Amino acid sequence: MKTKLWCKFMLACLLFSTMSESMAQGLLSGGNSLKIGVEEDGIYEVRYEDLVESGLISSPTESGTLALIGRPAGLLPFYNDSTMKTGLMPMPILMQDGDDGIFGPGDRFYFYGQSPNVLQYNAKDTLHPFQIQIHPYDTRQYYFVTLDAGCHREVPEAENPNLQTETTIREFPDFARHEAELHNPLQGTLSWLGEAFEQDGQSHKIEIELPCVPVDGQANVRVNAFFLQEEKNTETPCLQMELEGQKIPLSPKTSFGLYQRLQKDTLLNVSANNRFKLRFSKADADTTLRAWLDFVQISFTRPLEKRQGQALFFRSPEAIGKNSRFEIGGNTDNLRVWDISQAEHVANQTIKAENGLAAF
Repeated sequence: MKTKLWCKFMLACLLFSTMSESMAQGLLSGGNSLKIGVEEDGIYEVRYEDLVESGLISSPTESGTLALIGRPAGLLPFYNDSTMKTGLMPMPILMQDGDDGIFGPGDRFYFYGQSPNVLQYNAKDTLHPFQIQIHPYDTRQYYFVTLDAGCHREVPEAENPNLQTETTIREFPDFARHEAELHNPLQGTLSWLGEAFEQDGQSHKIEIELPCVPVDGQANVRVNAFFLQEEKNTETPCLQMELEGQKIPLSPKTSFGLYQRLQKDTLLNVSANNRFKLRFSKADADTTLRAWLDFVQISFTRPLEKRQGQALFFRSPEAIGKNSRFEIGGNTDNLRVWDISQAEHVANQTIKAENGLAAF
């Protein structure tokens, strides 16, 4: 179960000491544990009743003996000289036990869980700076709740030195994405593609909804696809996209042997609508053409405000390397903000209510 009263953001990370990875490999060897699979980034809740039902505990226990074991999301590195942390390690939790130090009925703790798919930032791509690396082997990232006082870690308070503000953040870049891993025509582990176009007249409909109307009323749509045909004229559009009543041809951009990659960027005015219905089909009656949709991504600028019933996830490249002030609008009652720049070093931000805003 996810809680709905949280925000996350990316700023300069805090540095904490952790045990070595060689020590972390044996973290689960001492007893029972509860395995939790996470499919999406978010703040997750674990209740006392959940632990009793799982058999991990049978009665109230000292809060300081509960520990969460996991690792930051992402594929293992290709090279053996990588500095990426690959072993299990203690992960921070926010304990809510009534401040009595005993985890009992009605108590719970929260933790930041990640999808196995990793968000990457590419500053060189000005239209779509955020990209997703899909995990080819699993759809879940796993965490383990265990009883080990030596691995218990609480979410600390973030350090907020009193520095002069260089920039104020009231909006941030966001995106919505459709990507289905259905076919593997390239026969590669990392080359899964989505909807296929292999028959005459075959089409696919996709619906993407943005969480809000963009700040400037505009959004950039990028479509990526592949097609295969040995004698196809590489200058001729082979797929087309229908969006908002407009037919947009998709032409090849780069070649991978017999495979051609199609990529199309389109600017949309979305001031009155944040739900998009897209239809993809062949651009001609060529029945020998085989094509596959890779992904559709809509990137836009979003106001930094929390809406009722929504958890707000935001990232701000503009804040990197600067002393930044963040101002969150909307319904900010019972709001908690976590810095999740590094999943193993989550920190709680102290926020101030100022003129209807939550600022930090």
